[in-house]
Amino acid sequence: MKSLVKPLGRLLTLTAAALTFLGAESMDAPPRENVRYHGFAFPGSGRPTMVIGELKVYRAQPGETFLDIGRREDVGIGEMEIANPDVDPWLPALAPYVLVPSAFIVPQGAHKGILINVPEMRMYYFPGPKGIVSTFPLGLGPYDWQTPRGFFKVSLKETNPTWRVPPSIQKEMKEPVAVVPPGPANPLGKYRLVLSIPGYGIHGTNKPWGVGRYYSHGCIRMYPEDINYLYARVERGYTVEIVYQPVKVGLSGYDVFVEIHDDPYGLLPNREGEAWRQIEELGATGRVDRERLRRAMRNQRGIPVNVTKGFGEVELPELTALAR
Repeated sequence: MKSLVKPLGRLLTLTAAALTFLGAESMDAPPRENVRYHGFAFPGSGRPTMVIGELKVYRAQPGETFLDIGRREDVGIGEMEIANPDVDPWLPALAPYVLVPSAFIVPQGAHKGILINVPEMRMYYFPGPKGIVSTFPLGLGPYDWQTPRGFFKVSLKETNPTWRVPPSIQKEMKEPVAVVPPGPANPLGKYRLVLSIPGYGIHGTNKPWGVGRYYSHGCIRMYPEDINYLYARVERGYTVEIVYQPVKVGLSGYDVFVEIHDDPYGLLPNREGEAWRQIEELGATGRVDRERLRRAMRNQRGIPVNVTKGFGEVELPELTALAR
């Protein structure tokens, strides 16, 4: 299984640089202005449009890092690294281009309220009108502090929350504290949506570099500008569904796409078998190029890949790059 964890030294360097660049104000930001909404449709409700967004090819500017690009484009740093395995996250301007992984297959679920898919570290927000969705990157809990799965609700909304530190987390602290007041040192950020499962919530962060990583103690972290945007639109009682789908298969018209992610909690040992199960469920077995599917499984770049027979001789990211 591929690991999403970079060497400790690199992670600490990224941490220090991120905090230096963003400063104390990193826990707060105005609501994101360029939030995009996408139309989608599953088979049975018209022409299937299960793939939303589009991959972007970007030529990084001198001095930019994956943190700069990811936060601006609303993707997690981990997503940037996985989509660009041969690009230095500190010096992306040295690469011919950077792939921004801003296309997604809508996960299976109730498709209302908030839907979170743990293996892709991403939230899907359904504002109300049928067939409309927006999406945001997340920071979630690692194997030892797993983010819970299931159906929950927003039970409380808090601005400038106080963090009452659980004893289990206090044990990890060099200088244990029971309460962290609002402010730059508070990992909850400025806004928190408390969930109906005790001890968990959706909140901001004072460490934006942790978005797109398994870095929390099970809670759901968002970029400050994203939680600010969401907080104004989500009320108490809003449904939150948390699923675990390392493999997603989707149709876009006739074409078949697969999106392969890591299996961080080790719950799906046979991801290729799961891909075929979903393909068969969609009635698309005869359309799939088996070798293209195997390559997508091996590469595991966390982006939708067209595995349709006769699609062409290049993969989706390279095709996108050529088109730009």
